Amino acid sequence: MHATQTTAHTPSAKPITPPSSTPPQTDAERRATLVLSSIEGIGNATLRALKKAFGSLSQALEAPRTEVVSCLMSEGARAALCALSAADDIADRLLERLHAIRARIVFPDDAEWPRQLADCDDAPPLLYVRGTLNPSGPRLAIVGARAVDDYGLQITRFWAEAAARQGIDIVSGGARGVDSQAHSSALDAGGHTIVVFGTGIDCCYPPENAELFDRVLDAGGAIVSFFPPGTGPLTRNFILRNHLIAALSDATLVTRAGPISGALTTAKAAHQLNRPVFTLPGDLTASLSWGGQRLVESNMATFISGLEPIGRLLRIPGPWPSLAPDALPTSRRDCPPAPSRPKVQRLPQRDSRQLSLKTPVTPTPPPPLDGQNLSVFNRLSSQPQQFDELLSQCALDAAGLADALLRLELLGLCEELPGRLYRRTPSGR
Repeated sequence: MHATQTTAHTPSAKPITPPSSTPPQTDAERRATLVLSSIEGIGNATLRALKKAFGSLSQALEAPRTEVVSCLMSEGARAALCALSAADDIADRLLERLHAIRARIVFPDDAEWPRQLADCDDAPPLLYVRGTLNPSGPRLAIVGARAVDDYGLQITRFWAEAAARQGIDIVSGGARGVDSQAHSSALDAGGHTIVVFGTGIDCCYPPENAELFDRVLDAGGAIVSFFPPGTGPLTRNFILRNHLIAALSDATLVTRAGPISGALTTAKAAHQLNRPVFTLPGDLTASLSWGGQRLVESNMATFISGLEPIGRLLRIPGPWPSLAPDALPTSRRDCPPAPSRPKVQRLPQRDSRQLSLKTPVTPTPPPPLDGQNLSVFNRLSSQPQQFDELLSQCALDAAGLADALLRLELLGLCEELPGRLYRRTPSGR
């Protein structure tokens, strides 16, 4: 799935023609959006600042570089912009690279632009797309742990197949574990699925999923990314990828996740978008149940046992499959059989056979904080601080800080207040 770049000659500028829409961006504006968004360190906030300062991105690209760099917050982005060669050459090379892998660019004023992104203030300026992207279909994000147990794979299969049979597109990140199971199960049920890459769309990651990604495209699904071609699997980009998963979906389901799983960033992003987040009850002696449990305790998610809440949300007529004991027999037929001995990672605590009301289990304390999370934790106090204030104090970008704060919040060490204010909780003081 890696593209090869043509270097024999640089063709004349190729138009990026929009479909019939009102009001369309000019071709110059599209090309400027493509070029500027391909520079590392230039994100949505910077693009908005450039539009405000120069009237349009095309005018910003034509302005003297010394005037433009004052709008850039990243030192790397300033250096990259100053070293930028002819913008048309860059745009043409990107378009050639996309053409080689049968990918294309979708802009917000295109008919193909997903309706779920229309009400997102921080929607990406464009999407790189392969396959068929249905702009109006109902979508459910199914996410969870990469290192998942047999029960997690089984329960993910049930939910993905049940939703796909009801005509719901399954959105996930193409990673190992829950993501891969969600995509393959939707395909097995004859449905469609969307893979959101945390890399450039010309990069197959993880490489062992190449066949799965081909199946997605062959079945009428799509692969999308907002990272420019050539972008590798950088950790910070997967956090941004998780935000796009949430933004592309009407609701998010976390099937199986540990207490600091990356899937929880998807849940938090969906919660911030005021979109429902669901999770499944689990064995509290299993670490993979803790992520969902903490989402519920933080009022970010709701426990469900069947598809009915999601079906009603998406206005899909029933009956809806369920795993609940009192479900109708017709609904239970599609349920997977419960494993006799699920392979569950047990926490280092008292054997569950010894549990009783007289001997309550005390959860194992959260793991020690690593360097990045500890650095953010040390900058928090009992007094609320603005996100931007913390950002100026940390050697992290906005996505990295948001991820660290979420992990601290899920560990019970900090809390978010209205207005993007953060402070330590009593347990973290």
